[in-house]
Amino acid sequence: MKITLQKLLSKKDSLTKLLNNEGLPIKVSYRLSKAMDALDKEFVYFEKARNSKIQELGKKDADGNITIDPKDAKQFNKYSAELLKVLAEEVEVNVEQGQVELDDLPEDIKLSPADMSNLVGFLIKEKE
Repeated sequence: MKITLQKLLSKKDSLTKLLNNEGLPIKVSYRLSKAMDALDKEFVYFEKARNSKIQELGKKDADGNITIDPKDAKQFNKYSAELLKVLAEEVEVNVEQGQVELDDLPEDIKLSPADMSNLVGFLIKEKE
């Protein structure tokens, strides 16, 4: 499946919340865990690139952490521009779209409507 990195990252928290629900059927848990493993590779690559750019453009703060100060407009804008470019990248992820039926999820699932909406059409398929 092809998806922009920004869209993929927006789904990470929702998928994590879904996976943290107790009582998921084993089939659902297996499929979602397998999908999360495939997606994690992209998350790791993104974090490495993002952290590398912070190291390059940032400065040490009072605690010794390297950060980009939003008040330093030049560096912050440079970082933001590069971040937006990478977020627009389309990546190929080895997951099957709609691999879990909405009806396969327990009725007492603890997931906000926003999180559910974020996953339906991606990894969750509505009943036809």
